[in-house]
Amino acid sequence: MSTSTKDIITENIDVDVYINEYVKDLKYKDIVVDNLEKALELAGHYKSSGKYDWFRGQTGLWPLIPSAARQSSREEFNKSEEQLRRFDNWIYANNISDDFDYIESIAQHYGLKTFFLDFSTNPKVAAYFASDNIDHKSYEYSCIYCLNVQQFKDAIEMMEKYYPEIPSYPKLLEIEVDNLWRLESQAGKFMYQPLINLDFFHSLHRIVFKVTENDSKLFDESYIYPKAKSALEERLDGFFLNEKTKKNLDNMHCIVEKLKDTGVNFEVFNSDNELYIKEFVNEEKLLDYQWSQEDLEQWKNRTIEKFNDVYTKEKIVCKIDSFKNIHENKIIVNKKIIELLNGNQSIRKKTINFSIDDKENNNELIQKFEKFSNIIWNGMRKLPYENNEIAKVISDLMLIIDTPIIEYKKYDERFLKIGISDRTGSGNNAFVNQELLRISMRDDLDECMIKNINDVKSIIFHIRSPQLLYKFEPLKKLFVESIVISQVVYGRNDFVIFSPCELNMLGLP
Repeated sequence: MSTSTKDIITENIDVDVYINEYVKDLKYKDIVVDNLEKALELAGHYKSSGKYDWFRGQTGLWPLIPSAARQSSREEFNKSEEQLRRFDNWIYANNISDDFDYIESIAQHYGLKTFFLDFSTNPKVAAYFASDNIDHKSYEYSCIYCLNVQQFKDAIEMMEKYYPEIPSYPKLLEIEVDNLWRLESQAGKFMYQPLINLDFFHSLHRIVFKVTENDSKLFDESYIYPKAKSALEERLDGFFLNEKTKKNLDNMHCIVEKLKDTGVNFEVFNSDNELYIKEFVNEEKLLDYQWSQEDLEQWKNRTIEKFNDVYTKEKIVCKIDSFKNIHENKIIVNKKIIELLNGNQSIRKKTINFSIDDKENNNELIQKFEKFSNIIWNGMRKLPYENNEIAKVISDLMLIIDTPIIEYKKYDERFLKIGISDRTGSGNNAFVNQELLRISMRDDLDECMIKNINDVKSIIFHIRSPQLLYKFEPLKKLFVESIVISQVVYGRNDFVIFSPCELNMLGLP
């Protein structure tokens, strides 16, 4: 997918040395101001006057060289290329897009190494990135690049005319990615930049300023990085979860190989991803079953939402006396949410914030409730759950928000830990009642198995496909009963599956 290295740098070049020497020779159109506030004020003036259209914030004065070209070795470059290929395949598998620029823009926005550079039409966003997570020891100055779109296009046109031998030319890209709220909130644009010496052809204006540790306090980070996530962003969490898992497995493999070299013997068991074990089932009967197409279409969560349409700072506050009154609190929260949802049908189109006002000012539990309730709300509101089902899951938080997993197990003698994943392999742990899980299974299950087995653990070990094993409506009720909330509160990661139709596997963890 991405541009070859030969299009940007020669073989065996020391990129760090090259960049350092390159910077010495550049003649930027710099203007130096005292601080970030003055830099933002000047950038805002440039924007309103029409002098410059796009802005890019940097916590250092390095040139406009994309991350894919800043890698120090062929090995590092190859690893980033492999990750981009995995990302491409994931995008295809999820039917998101097959357009190169569209895919690369998502990759760039999530920090993968590409030949894109981030810009914004909002000077305040650029100012934020010029001050965010700054290492004051390494970078004394930050800058805001200012770009005039028409002047840049004219410069590239001249470059194409006088330097026709260049393999690939820079270009400006305005890409709208459906349901990428982070891109929307940041008014993001992109420059495709395949040249290591772009500034020799067209030097951009920079506002340079001295950074301070308090600069980041000028911004509302929740707007730059929305806490609520779109349907696409929820799925992207799954990809990066897989990447983290892959890295851990690679590290483990290296350790195993080193131990083998010392004479230690290992027997490696490969866990297969089969949806069922053939020797256990009557395959023809098992496969003669499917959920209705109507259910599948309704629950696939394909809603496209614009960030500015759904974003709100509105906060719904539930007043309680103490977090210790768990059953009373559940009733209070449930009633509040039911009244809200039944009184305003359009409210489910908004990323509402929920909070607690308790007389004991237990800030730790309040913050937990805010985090968990907003994850649940934003994941369930886009799906065809009933209002009372959403209210139940959020209000159930009051029963377990301060309960360790050991205590949670004691509430239910038939407690069972399960592992769930989607078709790309991203997943989490959840907890269910074994009896409810058994009731959710198809009515002709006995006919599908070669041996008459009623042990739930054995059944879900041998038949892992939810669509072959469960009735849709009872499984959906299990999501409301415990699968959603247990992922959020007790799951092993932040990736949450909200829809039964997203499931590919359900089995033992």
